Amino acid sequence: MKLRKRTAALVRRTAATVLALWLLAPAGCRSDGDGVFEADVSRGERAALEEIAAGWRIIPLATPDTVRPIGEVQTMKCCDGLVLLQEQRTRRILAFEEGRFTGELARAGRGPEEYGEIGTFTYDAVHDRILLFDRNTRTLKGYARTTGRLEQSLTLDFYVAALEHVAGSQFLVLRETGAPGSDDAVALLLDLHDGSVAARLPLTPVQSDLLTDMAITREGEGSLLLALPGAENRIYRVDSTGFTLLARVGFGRAGAERRFWEGQCDNPFYLAEWLESGAPAAIAPSYCQLRDGRMLLWYVSRYGSAREARPGLSLLLADTTAQRAVAELVIEGVAGTIQPLCAAEGHYFTLIHPGDITDAGRSPLAGELAAAAARNSDADNPLLVVFKL
Repeated sequence: MKLRKRTAALVRRTAATVLALWLLAPAGCRSDGDGVFEADVSRGERAALEEIAAGWRIIPLATPDTVRPIGEVQTMKCCDGLVLLQEQRTRRILAFEEGRFTGELARAGRGPEEYGEIGTFTYDAVHDRILLFDRNTRTLKGYARTTGRLEQSLTLDFYVAALEHVAGSQFLVLRETGAPGSDDAVALLLDLHDGSVAARLPLTPVQSDLLTDMAITREGEGSLLLALPGAENRIYRVDSTGFTLLARVGFGRAGAERRFWEGQCDNPFYLAEWLESGAPAAIAPSYCQLRDGRMLLWYVSRYGSAREARPGLSLLLADTTAQRAVAELVIEGVAGTIQPLCAAEGHYFTLIHPGDITDAGRSPLAGELAAAAARNSDADNPLLVVFKL
């Protein structure tokens, strides 16, 4: 399946470029004089999805295997109507088109054509294959989506933290740091046809240490947005020409305890270092979208200094005149906060489990979710919610 051509691509890129110039201009709104867009997330509010969403769709997911419903989803990838879900326990990847189950990749094992631990995966739209990185063998393996047959195998001398198709045979590959203390983490524009590197973006020690918190948004055909964490977030466009810096976003001290939920809560020197340095604290971005003169940045942040506090999901909506920080996005009548599992082409994608619908009459969206769950042939499977902001 090939990506559809989009006639509005030029218009979208022009609007994104105008926004990027505003974000980078030293004299621009909310600039610190060095081209860093300062985001205020200290007054994050609670908001309902119905209040800020421009629209949404609910898509029930059904599989022919009713004995084995969809388990805990570790990763989701979306590309031009195709949704791929990676189950955490079974290591299988399920494919859906408009909610219709179209097959699965379930070849976990130790054989030569099987895979071990899935480090990351993506969809190769040119060859209609699922490309994954097998951490056990440090190998990129490409499987035909429809048959599950192994069609490509490329052994690497490094580990891959993230993988995403760009265009043709070019892929964005984030190479992990090779050894403790080394600074060789790098983002690569890698051509899998001949193994050549078309462009590279060296990563700072802080960025490489927080690679699990970066995120990639599919902007359109042949174009990605890469948001990197650090003392200031840096947002790049990735296409066949390489890496283009679009925005630098600062968050002040709001994320000084950024690493406490990464196993560093027993290291008091980390917090002291951040607080005493006077530098902006690290906040991990999740997804960034540039659209119609607005920047939408979904990020993970932590407010205050209480170590026991849980990280909150926040959304920053910004345009040339105003900002809005949403610390908790909810659906009234559904338990928990809304966490997007991926973002692509102007939309966010998340999963709602029927068991989390606590009060179907609390909001129109909760009622729609309950009705969709009742109609689903497999009531144990989650509902896919696609929304725009």
